[in-house]
Amino acid sequence: MAITIKDIARLAGVSRGTVDRVLNNRGKVAEKVRLKVLRIAQEYGYTKNILASRLSINKVINIAIVLPDYKIDKFWKLPFDGIQNQEAKMKPFGIVITYYLFDLLDVKDYETMLEKATKSKPDAVLLAPVFKQESLKFLAMMNQNNIPVVCINSELDVDTATSYIGQDSLLTGRLAGKLFNLTDIKKDKIFVITFGHNSSNATHIQKKITGLKEYNFENNAGYIIEDLVIENFMDLESLQALSTQIEAEKKNLRGLFFTNSRSYHFLNNKDLVHSCLLYTSDAADEE
Repeated sequence: MAITIKDIARLAGVSRGTVDRVLNNRGKVAEKVRLKVLRIAQEYGYTKNILASRLSINKVINIAIVLPDYKIDKFWKLPFDGIQNQEAKMKPFGIVITYYLFDLLDVKDYETMLEKATKSKPDAVLLAPVFKQESLKFLAMMNQNNIPVVCINSELDVDTATSYIGQDSLLTGRLAGKLFNLTDIKKDKIFVITFGHNSSNATHIQKKITGLKEYNFENNAGYIIEDLVIENFMDLESLQALSTQIEAEKKNLRGLFFTNSRSYHFLNNKDLVHSCLLYTSDAADEE
């Protein structure tokens, strides 16, 4: 049976209030008494009841979740489901989650959701910093107000973010370069293909491309790297134009490097995909 504060108080010959002050490091307690309480707590394996502590504080913690709308890009359905699965477990701790889902193809919608999240006066934020410049401004504002922000999927390399959860995009690009180099295909051109506009404002995409180019340079691989951005990636004519371009360069192509999950708009269409060797950027990015 777990030892309680009442048990520690009885063994130490002090009040429960004194034990509480010692264990929570608040208030003045004689050093001799403090050491005695801590020794008993350690000896009997006392573990603080976090749930009870949170309930006694009776303070609501508001967490803002700023993510791309999974109904627009299904890549984000799993992260959304993961958060929702944990939401019920966090409610007893006084944690309230509010979602701010944005169109990841619309920077204005992103800014609108960031503004709404800011006005909600959150205690913490989980952010997918899809658009770099707008994200940096938001992070600076949160940092000024001592609000922790955890970034997911895109790393910004700034001190204003509390932490980051996701892939190392630079290493992703370097790994792709190594995989290309391991093949025995006697061709030197690589198409780097990004689906969607504003890719220059997306740190994770730029890092993947940089990683590939770094590997190419450092290992004298001799690739001819050509960047292709398919802005209207849901438009059949744009996808057909990409297919035609791949077919036209097929004799020179070592392979393709897709930088984001929207490639499924192209890869799922069997009429568009040819027998060219394909490399994708990262397993975590693909559907």
